[in-house]
Amino acid sequence: MAKSDNRYTRGLKSNTTAGKDASRKSKRDTGIFYGDDPSDVWRVTRLACINAMTKTLDSYRSKHPDEDLPQSSSLIAKSYEEMLHKKYNDSLSGYKLRFRKDLVALKNSKTGFTHDLLFGVMKVEDFIKLEERDLVPQIQKEQDKKLLEDELKMKIGKNLPSDINQIKNNKVFVGEKWGVSESAAKIDPDFDVE
Repeated sequence: MAKSDNRYTRGLKSNTTAGKDASRKSKRDTGIFYGDDPSDVWRVTRLACINAMTKTLDSYRSKHPDEDLPQSSSLIAKSYEEMLHKKYNDSLSGYKLRFRKDLVALKNSKTGFTHDLLFGVMKVEDFIKLEERDLVPQIQKEQDKKLLEDELKMKIGKNLPSDINQIKNNKVFVGEKWGVSESAAKIDPDFDVE
């Protein structure tokens, strides 16, 4: 009898743990899971943001040891994170999404944002205010513009059909209504045209 009770309690335990996992679905607005302490999630995320920014800026410093960079990596990272938190303090998902895009832009050497931030050419406030489309390197913007123009030229360059029989619909030719392909005046010799 004890074995059967154990079997039933094991089933109950597995069901309750599955229930706990099912109740931990993410809120769409905040990105915080049910049951998590929001302040703890924010604290951990903010620390990770500062560490990742500092690491990225220090990586640039180590690749360019001959350059005398006046700005401190940790100060830039802290001020960046504070401003990002002010901007997205109600949405953890938005905060993370923008941080990832900014980090990719900083790691991309073609944008020059890391250099500009470390030399003081660009302020952190200005970097935060950039639109997402401005985070893309100029070369990529030009390539995207050229591709769009080429695609538009190809679309415009196609000859439009002059007859309904030239239009294909799902690999089947579309015929005119009732199968009549010529006007009644052309077919019927007694048709009076006035």
